[in-house]
Amino acid sequence: MRIGIITLTLSTALLFSTAGFADDSSVDLDQSGNDNTFTIIQDGPGASLAVVTQNGDHNDVAIHQTSFLLPPGAVSAYVLQQDNSEATATITQSGNAHTVVTQANSTNVTVTVNQHAGDGFGELRLYQEGQGLVFQADMNGEGHSIFASGQGRGQFGTNNTARLAQQFQDADIFFRQEGDSNLAELTQSSIFGRIEFDQRGNLNTTRLVESGGGPFEQIRQSGTSNLIDLVIDSDAKITIDQSGTFNELSGIVNLNLTPPKYSIQQSGNLNLITLNVNNWSGAFVGSNILMQTGDNGVMSLTQDGAGLSAALTQTGIGNSMDINQTGTSSHIEVTQN
Repeated sequence: MRIGIITLTLSTALLFSTAGFADDSSVDLDQSGNDNTFTIIQDGPGASLAVVTQNGDHNDVAIHQTSFLLPPGAVSAYVLQQDNSEATATITQSGNAHTVVTQANSTNVTVTVNQHAGDGFGELRLYQEGQGLVFQADMNGEGHSIFASGQGRGQFGTNNTARLAQQFQDADIFFRQEGDSNLAELTQSSIFGRIEFDQRGNLNTTRLVESGGGPFEQIRQSGTSNLIDLVIDSDAKITIDQSGTFNELSGIVNLNLTPPKYSIQQSGNLNLITLNVNNWSGAFVGSNILMQTGDNGVMSLTQDGAGLSAALTQTGIGNSMDINQTGTSSHIEVTQN
């Protein structure tokens, strides 16, 4: 077995590219300074490892890793960028993929991860801290996971963006976003998928786009003047907890055959829920719960189709409901205290 090892230390402005074609290969880069670019290409039948550390401004790193084995070998990338501004990291992997990205004390930096595992598995771990950060992940394969919650992981700061997309089956997203004026877009088209997302701060937005069979979604959002936007076309089991004031939840839920259950709870004052639920299959589609606790809240529910069931509860002063129902064999229960 041939093993290729490349270790580079760079401290001046540099454009560098390296390609390795070996059974197993590794690259270790430590780069300091500004306006640096580094490209790593690792293609082969064996395992690949790339470790990149960058300090400075306007630095770019691109990593491309592919394993040809069946089952595929392990491809791993570790990227550390700190005290950076206007930096980018782009990672493309095929095989049993593993990526760890750490960006600390950074401004206007972007990381893009594309994992296409085929017969392999994918795992991604993230820590981002700063402002104007962008994290984009596109994962296609079986058993993909994003771990960015707990153990110090997540995205922290202001004016940050997370765009996460997963396809195929058994895909998981565990993500935490803390700070103000942040955006999270979660797109999952997966059988037996799972999302656990926690967003804390003010003026934040969460968009959830879901299609597939039987996933589980848990969304928690706390703060002031936040928005949750839903586009659901699946039999997902959805639990949403939104707390604070001047918050809004709106969306469209298209249900199919499997009886799901969605539970939406808002706590605080001056909050709004606007939800359209559709079921054109004619099958019974489960029990659905909407709850508001606080004063001067507004709840608007539209149900269209057959076999829809919902329980709406408001507790507080000055609350109001607007309910529209079209179809057959549907049921709504209303409680105001």
